[in-house]
Amino acid sequence: MFGTLKPHIFPLQKPHPPIGVAGLSKNSDTLQLAGERGFWPMKPQPEPGLRGSHWDAVEEGAARGKRTAKRSDCAWSARSFVADTDAEAIAPLRGRHDGPHDDRVLPAPARRVRLHRVPQARSPSVPDSDVTPEYCAKHNWLIGSPATVADKLNAL
Repeated sequence: MFGTLKPHIFPLQKPHPPIGVAGLSKNSDTLQLAGERGFWPMKPQPEPGLRGSHWDAVEEGAARGKRTAKRSDCAWSARSFVADTDAEAIAPLRGRHDGPHDDRVLPAPARRVRLHRVPQARSPSVPDSDVTPEYCAKHNWLIGSPATVADKLNAL
């Protein structure tokens, strides 16, 4: 009745638009795949303890695919908020308990694969109980005054 449906708009890029692949875990298999196939490696929320292993995974995959990994192709995302001062930027987070380790934040399937356990601490000596939204705002996220956020971006 409706006939055959086919794509009617084709991408301008040949062979196709860039493909991005996200990775979360240490030495991520998906980031290795990105490197191997020349896809854009994407990393949501670059945690301090994993940044190096993620780039290592991209380079490992690129070597396997006989490619050169380019940092300029990486896409990182991070929680961000800029206010006039650091105190103003962090104030809305004080006293909140819905940080990265709170089971209410992630749906059950994500909890089953322990995505809520992605390391957020700057050091293994920091206990999970200390990794609050305020801690992450100070150490992990791009939250603060314009100067603080610029410094954090430069450090990344």
